Parts: sequence; structure tokens; C-alpha cells
Amino acid sequence: MTVWKSIFLASIILVVMIGLVTFISYQAQVPSILQQEQIDVQQNLFRSTKMVDDGLNDLYTQGPEWAFWDDTYEFAQNPNPEYVTSWLYSAAFKDMNVNIIYISRLSGETLFSKAYDLTKMEEIDLPADFVEQFFSGSPLVRKIISRNGISGILALKDGPLSISAFPILPDTGDGDPAGILVLGRFTNLDLDSNQIAAGGARLEIVNSNMTLNGNPLLSQIQEMNAARKDQLVTATNNETISGFQILEDIYGKPTILIKLDQPRILFSNWTRMVVTLDFIVAFVIVAFWLLMDIFFRRLNYAQSQQALAEKQFRLSEEKYQTVSEAVPDILWEVNASGIYTYLNSRVRDILGFEPRELIGRNSMELGDHSNHLGQGNVRNLLIQGKPVYGLLNSFRHKNGTEVILESNSLPAFDQNGNLACIRGIDRDVTEREATSALIKQVEARYRQLVEQINAVTYIRLFEDENRYFFTFMSPQVEKLLGYKSDDLVQKNNSWVPLIHPDDRARVQAESLHSLVSNENFSGEYRMLTLDGRTIWVHEEAALSNELGQRPGAWHGVIYDITIRKGMEEDLRYISSHDAMTGAYNRGYFNHSLETLQSSSQFPVSIIVCDLDNLKTINDHLGHAAGDKLICNTVALLQKCFRPEDIIARTGGDEFVILFPKTDEKTIESVLTRLDVAIEKYNSSHWDAPIQISVGAATGNEGSILDVVFNLADSRMYEQKQIHKKSPSSS
Repeated sequence: MTVWKSIFLASIILVVMIGLVTFISYQAQVPSILQQEQIDVQQNLFRSTKMVDDGLNDLYTQGPEWAFWDDTYEFAQNPNPEYVTSWLYSAAFKDMNVNIIYISRLSGETLFSKAYDLTKMEEIDLPADFVEQFFSGSPLVRKIISRNGISGILALKDGPLSISAFPILPDTGDGDPAGILVLGRFTNLDLDSNQIAAGGARLEIVNSNMTLNGNPLLSQIQEMNAARKDQLVTATNNETISGFQILEDIYGKPTILIKLDQPRILFSNWTRMVVTLDFIVAFVIVAFWLLMDIFFRRLNYAQSQQALAEKQFRLSEEKYQTVSEAVPDILWEVNASGIYTYLNSRVRDILGFEPRELIGRNSMELGDHSNHLGQGNVRNLLIQGKPVYGLLNSFRHKNGTEVILESNSLPAFDQNGNLACIRGIDRDVTEREATSALIKQVEARYRQLVEQINAVTYIRLFEDENRYFFTFMSPQVEKLLGYKSDDLVQKNNSWVPLIHPDDRARVQAESLHSLVSNENFSGEYRMLTLDGRTIWVHEEAALSNELGQRPGAWHGVIYDITIRKGMEEDLRYISSHDAMTGAYNRGYFNHSLETLQSSSQFPVSIIVCDLDNLKTINDHLGHAAGDKLICNTVALLQKCFRPEDIIARTGGDEFVILFPKTDEKTIESVLTRLDVAIEKYNSSHWDAPIQISVGAATGNEGSILDVVFNLADSRMYEQKQIHKKSPSSS
């Protein structure tokens, strides 16, 4: 049977089986499913009408408490605002769960009417056609009086309204009614679809003359009227079954319609079950025919493949023989005893032997091989089924020279699990090994040289800007920082924490710039040693990038320049300070004056001081005493002025002080403070007092500070002339 015939026959059987299963299932189960769905809808309709009745009973129970009450009776006869504010406030609606409270006289005069939305908790308008029901002598009013109270549903334009209405009487219930009291509750608030019907059912209450979701209800109402029934249940379609219930309004007319739409869950489940069953039947039939077809196809295929495999095996043998002769390495095979059973022709080029000369001989006969395959450890690995890679063996060429072969081998086992043979490939690495030995000698000499110089050498690899590590660090790093090479090598960013925090960001930025721009690095920075000291180092590094791709490698050297940095600092200090007093010298003063001239530090004030009695001290007490007086004067000035004020010794007995951001008023207080300090000093140093002449001047924005300085110097000179004429100056 051909494949197409099998598929055609399977298709016919499949269609017949599916149709039969569907027909039997429909006849057996669909009527009972529809009956059960109708019962569920009828029960839900019963619950809905019962909830409407319960709501009316609740209203009917609350009515007498208000209608048969002396306060209400008195209010109906003589309306007063105290009754309304005391009892008919907004919370009363929520407490009674009502939307409308209406009080009127029998004449139809409205005494109180109010509607309240319990959801939004706010007052709303009364339905327009509500009050129209209670005019004097209306059928509804007569019914209320005659029955001493009623309850029911009003079919208003805005929707059905459940009410209870009672005549207003005294507490005793006797006498003539003073009016009527009506409590109202919107009917749709009495119905909760989730309580009445679960499973996606939808319940709505509408007037019979209205439409639901755009579909007219006239046909359902006509069908119910024709059958003289107040209830109808019908399957709308395969997804929905609908129920209708007619309710009478308070006048006894059938004007209220409840419509319940409920999903047909049982029918949907049955439909899915039938579809699933049809699918299973179809799957079984198709699977059976496919398996039969596959079986016969496989049988024919296996026979053809066996013939093809035999042909391919012969071809593969020929290809293997061709490939083995073309490779530049020795292909070999030895049996479990180490006897050669196969060698390709490359053995002639590498060892000088013809293959036939070695086949049948033990591989150990070709030289002294401490790592040969015949050795115990290697043989044990092969017996365990593990391959051996990169094994170096020393062989003897036919002419007596040594040949180094790198061997890779793999064991083969017989059906009993015993070692049958070992197959492998040997590569001539004689030149490579000689080169490797030479490289090791050069590396040893280089390492000896590196470890003898008085500097730290290193190799540092960069993977990216956030990850780099040392691959080599010379042992001099322990003498420099106290850390051993092993503490820093192969550890990510191990160098950064050792850089002084104030220099760290700068050094990282400069290193990254050198890496990105492919430039050599050169820099000086401070480092923290293991014992807590701070040292200065100078680093030089070149970027090596043989592959032409990032990341690169830095080859660098680091020198200790702490002593040099100290000497440079001393030289900077000496160049800007007076050697005897430690104050700034004239050169630094001139530089500062130029800097302030172009700065935003104005106003700038300048004080010029000159010792009046230095010559007298030198002549009477000696130059040592004069030097001491100069030093004491500088110390006194430093105590009087701010740290940012610049105090300079510009001559033997002359001093100048620069005051950035200091106006004339401030400098006057500074001069007063200086006078007080000198007076205090002299009270305890009467033998060598400080006597100075002072001149001050202030320059504002736009002033030339050289002119300001000359003015201060002139004022100092004027004061000095006054001091010379004063008797105390002698």
C-alpha cells in the first residue's frame, strides 16, 4: 500500500469516527446539560426576587417606627425645624439604609422630602415623577390609609424604587392620620450580582418598556404573557442562557422585569470535552497509520543503508590511508606489548627509518625515553582509558642524532575491556625545545640583571580602565614599600591603594590617558609604605602592544626620589623665606604683590614697619641681641595677624605685611591691635623693647599696588621722623 492510499484511508476512518463520537455524545448529554443550566438560572432568579422581597420587608419594618410616633405626628400637624435637624439629618439615611424620606399631609402638601446618595454620601434630586404619586386622594394614598401601611415597587422613569408608606399616627395608633410617611430605596441597590449568581452571571433590573444592552425585550414579554407565566428561561446562544422574571409594582401591575444572563459553563465544558475526545481519536488513528508506514520505510531504509555503509567503509579506509601519508607528523599504532603495528611514511623523514624497518619492533628500542609510553605511570593512565597529551620523548635518528618528539596518544580496548592497542601522533619539536632552552637562559640573565639594579621593575597588564594587574614585580619592591612581590602580583588594582590619597586620582587619570593615547607614562607621586611612611617615587613606563590590540602591557621602572624631593622642598623654602626669622623674603613679597594686583582679592591693605631702636641695641648689646630683637618682632607680628596675611622681611630692620580683602576701617583696628601687642611685649622686655614706626595704606579695585606700597612706606617714614624728635626715642 502506497503512502497516499494509507493517508486517504486514514482520513475516511477519522471523519467517520469523529462524527460518530460527536453524535452519540450530543444525544446523550446535551438535553440533561440544558435542563441543569435552566435549573441554575431559575434558582438565581428566585434568589433575586427574594432579595427584592427582603428589601421591601426591611423597609416595611422600619416604617412604623417613624410613622406611629408622637414626634412625627406633631410635626405633620405643626411643622417645626427642630424635628428635621434632630431626626432627619444625613446620617439617618445611612443608618436606615434608605435613599428617600418623604412626609406630606393628606392634602398633598409636602412637609419634608429629601433624597440621598449612600455611595457618594451626598444629597441628590428627588425623581421627578416620585411626588406625583402622592397627591391628595391618589389611589396610592387611599391604599396607604386603608391598609394602614403598604410596601412595594414604584416604576419610575429613572428606575424602580422600593418603598414602604404608612399613615402618620400617634404612638397609640389611634385617631385620624395627620399625613403619610414614605421611605424609599433604589431597587438596584438591593441586588448584588456576586451574591445571587457566581461564575460570570450578569443581573439587571429594568422597566418592561425599556431595552437592555440595545436588544428589545418585547418578544420575551409577549412570550411570557402568552403562556401566562411570570418567568422564562431560554438559551440565547451557545455561550449564554438568559432568564426573565416579571415583578408587579405597588399597583399590582406587571411592569418590572428582571433579566439574568448566565454563561453556559456546563455546555462549554461539554464542547471542550467532545473536541478533546475527537482530537484523541484522530491522533490515535493517524499515529497508528504513521507508525505502520514508518516501520516499513525503516525496514527498506535499513537494507539500503547497510549496503551504503559497506561502500563508505571502503572509501574511508582509502581516505584515511591518503590523509595519514599527507600529514607532517608520525602516525603510529602499537599493540598492548608496545610493538609497532603501523607507521606512516613520515617516520622516514623524521627518524630516517622505513616503516617496514620498525613494524614488529618495540618502540623502546629507538632510544632512552624516561617519559616513553612504556613507562609505568603513563601506561597506567592509558590502561585506565585516559588519553595522554604533550608527552616529550627522546628518540635516536638512524644516523645517531637525538630527535625530540611530542606525543599525543589514545588507548583502544577490545570487547572484554582489555587494552588492545594504542594509537598516536608524534611531532618533531627538536628545534622548538632548543629555542625554549635558549629563551630560558636569556630570561635567567635578564632576571639577574633586574634584581640587581636599585629600582623596582614590573610588567602590568590592562584588561580595561577598571581592571589591571601585575604579572611581574621585582623583589626591590619590598625594600621600597615593605610589601613582597607576591602581595602585589596577579591581584586586581593592587597598586592603587598604595598611592597617596591626594595623588591617587591624578595618577589614575594620567595612566588612563597614556593607555588611550598609546604614549609612554612618566610621573612623580607619593606612596604609602607598609610601616605608614610617605615616600616619593618617580615612575617611567612604556606600553608594549605586540598584537596591535588592547589591552596592553606596561613595562616600567620605579625609583625612590624621597631624598631628592626633600632637597627640592628645602630649596623652595630657602628661596622664599628669610633664613634668620622664617618670614617671607623680599623676592616672595614682590611676587605676591604682582599676584594680588591681578587677583580678585581687593581691597588690599599694606602695612610697612621699621624698627626704630635696632642700631642702639646693636651698639650697646651686640648684634646677637639685635638679631634676637628682629626675630621677636617677626614672632609678635605673626601672632597679631591672620595666617593668610603675608609677613615679609624686606630689609635689615624693615617689614611689610600684605592684607588681602581688608578695607581701611579694618586696617585701623589692626593697627590698634598691633599697638596693644607691642605695649604688652615691652612691659616684660624693658631691657630690649620693640619700637617701630608704622605706615599703612589701602588699595581698592583698580588701584596700583606699587603706588599703595609707596604711600604706606611714606607714611611710615613720616612717623619715623616724629619718633626721632620724640624724647622717648633716645
